[in-house]
Amino acid sequence: MCEDLSTSWSSGWGGLRMKDHRDADFRDRTMVGLIHRALDWLNAGWIPGGVEAWNSAMPANFWPEHWWRQFQQTVKHIHYYNQLVVFEKGHVETPYAAKTVGDSIPYGDTGVRYAKVDWEPVLARISNYTKST
Repeated sequence: MCEDLSTSWSSGWGGLRMKDHRDADFRDRTMVGLIHRALDWLNAGWIPGGVEAWNSAMPANFWPEHWWRQFQQTVKHIHYYNQLVVFEKGHVETPYAAKTVGDSIPYGDTGVRYAKVDWEPVLARISNYTKST
C-alpha cells in the first residue's frame, strides 16, 4: 500500500511537475510511474507470446526481470484510489495468451428458455432505499 501519490508531481518530494507516464524520467523515478509499470506486469502474461515475448520487445534494462517475474506470481489485483494504491497479494491465475479470431463473437440460440423476471419488487426496494422514483 502506498499513499500520498501526488508527490509524483511535486518537485519538493522528487516528483516531476507537469509530467506523466509518457515521460521516461516520470516512469523511472516516481511512484505513479512504478504503478504504471506494475499494471503492465500484471497484464503482460495475457498477451500472445506471453511475458517473455512482451519483455523481449522492451529496451534492455527497462526494468529488472526479477521484479516483473515475482510480481506476476504474487500480486492478484491493483486497486488505485485518490492518493492511494493497494497491491493485493494472493493466489494468481496462471496467465495464458488469450486468442480471438475475427471481429465478432459467434453465438446461437441454445434453446434454453427462462421464465420472465418480475422486476417490480426489485425496483420498489431500490426506490424505497434511495428515496427516489
